[in-house]
Amino acid sequence: MTEDDSTQHARTITDEQPAEDELALQDDPAATDAPDAAERSEEDDTEAAVVTYRLGADEIAVPEGTVAADLKRDHDVPAEAVLTFRDEDAGEIVALNDEDVVTDHVPPGTELQSQPLSGSEVFGRA
Repeated sequence: MTEDDSTQHARTITDEQPAEDELALQDDPAATDAPDAAERSEEDDTEAAVVTYRLGADEIAVPEGTVAADLKRDHDVPAEAVLTFRDEDAGEIVALNDEDVVTDHVPPGTELQSQPLSGSEVFGRA
C-alpha cells in the first residue's frame, strides 16, 4: 500500500464512523431536539391558569383574566343579573361589576350567585 492509498483508506474509515462528539450527542438525552421537562413546564406556564368556582350548584372552571360579563355569558346568566359572593374575611356579600376580573376579586373555590339587578340595586331593592 502506498502512502496515498493509506491516506485514502484512513479517510474512508473516518467518513464511515461517527465523530466522537456525534456519539456524545446521541448518548446525551438533553442534546436532542425534543423539549425536556423544564422546557415543557415553561411552555405550560404561559397558558392561562384556570380557577375553579361554584356557580349555583355547578362547579365551573374560569380562566384567569375572565371578566364577570364573559362568565355570565358563558354560563347562561342573564345579562341584567349581577354575580355576588360572600367575602368570608369581611363577612359581607360582594357584587361584581361586569368589567371586574373574577380571579382578581374572588378566592378559588368560592360560590358565586346570580342575583337580579333592579334600579342598579342588588337583590332588586329600591
